[in-house]
Order: sequence, then structure tokens, then C-alpha cells
Amino acid sequence: ANTDHDAPAVIYISKMVGTGKKTVAFGRVFSGRVKPGDELRALRTDASESTAKIARIGISGIGAAVKTVSEAYPGQLIALEGIGQALTKAGTLTSSATGSAIRHMAMAVAPTLHHSVRPKDKRQLNKMIVELRNLVNSDATALFYKDQETQEYILAGAGELHIEVLISSLLQASGIEVELSDPIIGYRETVLSVSSAVALAKSENKHNRIFIRASPLDEKVLEGLTSGDLVGLDLKEMGRKLVSNYDWSSNDTGKIWAVGPAPIDAGSKSDSDQPSCLLMDTTFGLQIPQDFRENIVSAFYDVTRQGVLVNSPMRGILFELVDAKFHSDAPHRRPNSVVPAASRAMRGAFLMADPTLAEPMYRVDITGGRETLNGAYSVIGQRSGLVVDATGTESSDMIQAMVPVRCAAGITDSIRLATQGHGHSTCIYSGMKLVPPSEEGAIVLEARSRKKLGEALPEAKNFVDKL
Repeated sequence: ANTDHDAPAVIYISKMVGTGKKTVAFGRVFSGRVKPGDELRALRTDASESTAKIARIGISGIGAAVKTVSEAYPGQLIALEGIGQALTKAGTLTSSATGSAIRHMAMAVAPTLHHSVRPKDKRQLNKMIVELRNLVNSDATALFYKDQETQEYILAGAGELHIEVLISSLLQASGIEVELSDPIIGYRETVLSVSSAVALAKSENKHNRIFIRASPLDEKVLEGLTSGDLVGLDLKEMGRKLVSNYDWSSNDTGKIWAVGPAPIDAGSKSDSDQPSCLLMDTTFGLQIPQDFRENIVSAFYDVTRQGVLVNSPMRGILFELVDAKFHSDAPHRRPNSVVPAASRAMRGAFLMADPTLAEPMYRVDITGGRETLNGAYSVIGQRSGLVVDATGTESSDMIQAMVPVRCAAGITDSIRLATQGHGHSTCIYSGMKLVPPSEEGAIVLEARSRKKLGEALPEAKNFVDKL
């Protein structure tokens, strides 16, 4: 901490807790000093900012006691009131006009288990929404949002126990009883090959033509975008990293137009929710108007947020604009003409690139006494799991396995039962993996059925036009 009291104030907020009608933000003062009434820049984890006015400052004492103070100094752990609307979950407060946000803490778990949630008493819907938002704001690994496709409210957590804790906290805080759906798995749509042909789509007025090709991103770049040194960078900084660390040419990085889709939760740090698709302009010698470019970028965000197979976000796909024909007059290339055409071209290119799904995986760690875990192997096999390591000592054994999240419901109880109470297991989120080809068809149909999309899979010919 900078002990210079006259330095710009910098406070990192690590947790927000809703208590009744007010929100208390817990954090640490890193420099400067802060008083009630101060107006500070609030830098959110999604790089946006607002203004926060501090209403009250508390210092934690012994036990649960919080002492109100008139000023806070560097190094102190404080509780602030009045900034509930300025930040969500975490962020940085500063009096500096040019100061940057402190990097948000990375979590080892991610909200991979989703349930739709509704109150047993429909009259409590609005109250449930408010209470769950307060709960989620105080939990760095929880997520609550409305699915615009199904109009359901979705609660997501790191596992079954996490969901149970959130529901129990809701009941204790507000007395609201809720009903949960079966688990909803957060699939991601991706491709395995380059589009078999360039997808062409014409605008409705026939004055504009867009040619798109889709292909899988390099695995190293995908890892950088989801959990590496490319996370959260603007296009300029990302370009520098791609040149220095990923062997891209500066000419190619200058062609990147956008990265998408935007996370459902702007502050999410889950690798499954990071923008991991790129849109590039690979046309040659073509001067594209700014409005035409913006419309194509808008279509890219829409398509990558809501995919084609099961309306899930896309992951690890490179979309290239390989050619375009556009009308010279701006009124003939308005958004209502260009955006739908660009969307159809991208969806068509996706379907011609061997599309498939990626699913979240758990690493299941099982421990128990010597030669007491034999029954766990059958449980892992029944749940499409794969044992990756098995070790033992003179007194204990340990099994490490990878199990799809879709197959992991109740796995802790099953392992305990199969090992006659000797096996203790924990499930830890371990990234995304392509679904097995033998199970892909059933998984896609089940996901489409839940979202009421119909059994018939879309075909490229439904989106592309003939030359």
C-alpha cells in the first residue's frame, strides 16, 4: 500500500454483500485516503466505469462488530455503503482521473451448472429476482440472468452443493421457496474444419452481397483468449500479443474487426464464458464503408452469442469476410438490410464447417482408504468418465477422473454408495471438451427439445444464396 495520504485514493473491492435494502462493499485501501461524501471513479471488472459516492465507511473490529469512521487510510480493510449501484461483485474505486483498475481475482471454479428457477408462489417472482441478484452479487462464482429465448430465469453455480447453498441462503434471507429445473448444461458451439465453401448471402434489396468463411481457431490462440494472456484485451493490445507470443503477422492482426461473443455476465472470469471467436477482414483491395463494417460486426455479435445448433454461444471460431459487394449509397446498406444478410452468411459458413458442441468437464478427485475405491471405477464408467490417474500409498488411494458435467449429477452420493462410505469425492471445473461423436446427435436433440427449437437440424442451404 502507498502510505502517502495525499496520493490518489485507490480501493479494491473484493466482495459485495446485500443486507436488506442496502449493499455493503468490502475492500482494502491501497493508497490515499477516503471519507464519506467522496465521489470516486468506479472501475468495473468488464472495463466499464461509473461514479460512486461513499455514504458510510466502516472498519471491521473484533467479531462481527463494524465501527463507523470518518476517514480510511492505506492498508485498512473497510466496509463501504452507497456504492451498490456503481459496482457488481467486485471492482476498483479511485480518485485518479487516469488510474487503471486493479486486476480482478481469478477463481478456480466456474458457474457450469445451470438451473431454471421460479418461485412456488408466483406472486413472489419480483422479490425472488431482487433477492437472487443480491445473492449473486456477493458470490464471485454464481450467475443469475434471464434467458431471452425461453424467458426463464437461470441460476448457475459451480456444482450441486453450491446451488443448494444459494437456494438455502435465499430461503433464510427472504422466506421464498423456489422450484428448480433439471440441470441445464452450458454447451458451446464450435467447428472442426474449414467451411467446405464460401457462404454467400444477399441483402433483401439485392444491393449488397457478403461472403463469409468459417474455420476453427488455433488451439494455442483459443487457450489465450479463454484463460491466457489475451483475456480482456482491446484489439490493439491483443494484436501486439498475437505478434509477440503467437507468431501472427502484424498485417493479419490489423485485419481483426471484433472478438465475441460478450459474456452473459460482464464480470465473468469463467474460461467457458470468455469471448473466443474472431471476425477478420481478409478481402483484398476493398475499401469497406464504416457503416457497412459496423453492421457486419453487429451481426457477428448476434450470431456468436446465439448459435445455430442449439442456440448456445459459439467458441473458438474464426469468421473471415472474404469478399463483399455493397451499394455506393448509404441508404441502400442500412442495418435492416446488411445485418440479416451477414448473419445468414455466418450461420451458413458455420454449418459448412463440420459443426459440433463443446461441453464443460469436471475433474473428479476421489480419496479413500487402501483398496476401498474399486467400486468407484464402475461409477465413473457409467457416467461417460475417463480415469486419468490412480495412485496409492500405504494407507490411502486416490483416483482422478474427467467426467462431463451433464453426467455428474449425484456423482458424490453414487461414489459414496459404491465404496460403502469409504470414498470421498470433489468435483472441480476443468475446462471445455468436444462432446463424443457417438453421443453428439442425442445431446443436440435433447438441448433443442428443451429450448423448443424442433427436432429438424438447420441446413446451410436455409441460410445461403446462390451466386
